[in-house]
Amino acid sequence: MTKQQLIELLATESNLTKRQSERTLNTLLGIIERTVAAGERVSISGFGTFDTSNRAARKGVDPRTGAPSPSRR
Repeated sequence: MTKQQLIELLATESNLTKRQSERTLNTLLGIIERTVAAGERVSISGFGTFDTSNRAARKGVDPRTGAPSPSRR
């Protein structure tokens, strides 16, 4: 399901306009994004958990040449 399909379904099932549904969805996603960026965990029962995790850096490889990719950091 795409974001646009979700907006349309939300509009249909909640009797909101598509514009109101898009604003509502964007607001919800923004709240989740800001909360996770602040280092907190977001858990919505029956839906999912959003959290950050740290991973070790990895070496990239240019698929055309096989050469190591330059570091971006």
